[in-house]
Amino acid sequence: MKVLIKSLDNLPPMPAVAIEVVRLLRDPNCDADDLARAIALDPSVSLMVLKLANSSFYGLQRKVTTIRSAIVVLGQKALQNLVLAVSLKNFYSDINESDKRLWEDAFGCALAARLVGTLVQDINEEEAFLAGLIRHLGKMVLKLKNHEVYDKVEKLVATGDAKSSEIEKRFFEFSHGEVGASILQRWNFPEIFVKVTLHHEDMAIDPVREPTVAKLVAAINLAEGMCRRNGIGRQGPEVDLDLSLLPATKFLGLLPTTLDSLESHFMEVIDKDLGLFMP
Repeated sequence: MKVLIKSLDNLPPMPAVAIEVVRLLRDPNCDADDLARAIALDPSVSLMVLKLANSSFYGLQRKVTTIRSAIVVLGQKALQNLVLAVSLKNFYSDINESDKRLWEDAFGCALAARLVGTLVQDINEEEAFLAGLIRHLGKMVLKLKNHEVYDKVEKLVATGDAKSSEIEKRFFEFSHGEVGASILQRWNFPEIFVKVTLHHEDMAIDPVREPTVAKLVAAINLAEGMCRRNGIGRQGPEVDLDLSLLPATKFLGLLPTTLDSLESHFMEVIDKDLGLFMP
């Protein structure tokens, strides 16, 4: 793990507003005024957060025009997540089609995971949004390390011969899950997000010892399945993917009728709001 951390020394710095928001995320005594002051550190972030807060995804009955009012209406966790979402765009400078797909994948999974969280007991929907958003942070970083090599990884993954984590280890020594988890640890994210990022593909969490983490991992796994099935963040949809057969679906106990409704709602949200999140 020390080798992995050392290999990440040249990462772009986390924006000041995001650093402060992560600190507040860990502070149980944080209040709305603290969060509003933190967001005000960056006017461009404030503007984008307000734009997203007024999107159809949140379904507000009235337009919010200040960060303070957005916090009151949406809640602190939701606003913290939006700030982090906007801040993560700093990982991108020259946007190409591959990068756009990865960015679309991040937001698509976040939106889907939040919807899953509204249906399943003991899953915090705002935690689900953030976990979905950052689960592929390691992919972004591997791209930054060597864009050309990671493009080769993506082409090999598209052939379906092996999982992305297996191919990544051939070229980079570490998988995107390991890289992402290490970054989140370095950024002092809560441990639950580190574990979900590390295990969102293999779901290797003991549901007896860590039931909350296991449910959140399953929610992210299912959300990723919805993105794959509908071609969100990918070159094309996996139309033959049966969501009802995913281990995550069985673990969460979701019926086929519930899945159909969930997927339909997800695509409505994507059609209306995904453009707001794109670079």
